[in-house]
Amino acid sequence: MIGRNVLESKPVSVRDAFEIIEKRGKDNELIYEQQLAKEHAEGFAMDKAKYDKLSKALEGLGLLDSVTIIKLLDINPPHASTVRQIISREKKAFSDEEVAKIAAVFGLKEKGVA
Repeated sequence: MIGRNVLESKPVSVRDAFEIIEKRGKDNELIYEQQLAKEHAEGFAMDKAKYDKLSKALEGLGLLDSVTIIKLLDINPPHASTVRQIISREKKAFSDEEVAKIAAVFGLKEKGVA
């Protein structure tokens, strides 16, 4: 990338990366590394409707920043304890009720919370 300047940097989800690569594949033939990235993203990206629904629900809670929301959506946590581990990257402590609300978005139940 000699001679290129970074104009903007923002995190993207696996879903978004898949869409970007798929769009580029329609315009040009993908090189080997792009094809591998597309296959990887295809295996891990959730469908767009579910992604949009979960993203809006997490944003609506107002508890998490956009990077943490993307991480949660990419990992699609199987357990409430995984949710707690992912959100621990935030610079604040979450109450059990807040963790339970975030876990509920994914249909998970936090143990010990009514």
